[in-house]
Amino acid sequence: MKRTIWPGAILAIAATMIGFTGVVQASSGDNAGTRGIIAFVGDSNMELVDGQIGAQLANHTHFSNSYVPILLHHSGSGIRTSDCVDNTCRTYNYWNLKLTPLWPKLDVDAIVVNLGINDAGVQGGPVGPGYWLYGQKIDWMMSQFPAAVPVYWTNLPCSIEPEALVTGCQTIDFALSEATSRWPNLTVLPWSMTAKGHPEYMLSPGTDVHYSAAGVLAWTNVVLAALDSRFP
Repeated sequence: MKRTIWPGAILAIAATMIGFTGVVQASSGDNAGTRGIIAFVGDSNMELVDGQIGAQLANHTHFSNSYVPILLHHSGSGIRTSDCVDNTCRTYNYWNLKLTPLWPKLDVDAIVVNLGINDAGVQGGPVGPGYWLYGQKIDWMMSQFPAAVPVYWTNLPCSIEPEALVTGCQTIDFALSEATSRWPNLTVLPWSMTAKGHPEYMLSPGTDVHYSAAGVLAWTNVVLAALDSRFP
């Protein structure tokens, strides 16, 4: 027997199908993706921001299309850091030894660097710790990164750093700004400008180089804004 399908039934079926399709699309849109794999290279301040990096880049507002952070920090490090755990070595190639074997294993989309404050206290030498000839040291560090990968390097908040470090700090920030003309993949992020007038961003203003909880969050937001601009 031939069955008759009334127009109203057709409309009901169509509405159900549209509604079902809408649910599928909404569920797909809510699934977390990956904006980029980001390597974070730095000193003890990078250790302090570890929690915020995880919270802000991989969760909360960025739970969907989140980043995948990889933390590569070493407490007390500058650019030319001792190869030995007890700092007794006379060679300062730590980052070369650390990073060179990693890049073939990691396909990173960007690198974030927070290094420099541990070099600000002494003038030093060209292949060891210190701020002397810092442009050459930045060039050495940049040569440790894959040439095609964008590098975001936060400058130093010299205005709220301990007074004894100001000369070295300013020298380092100037060298960073100059380095962008030599390295097209280098962007210097304005952490110095963001932190100006905010001594509370330091754990112990005037005596400590480590960021407070407020400083950690502010630093992370500077980095996050740059990454979001690059990976919308």
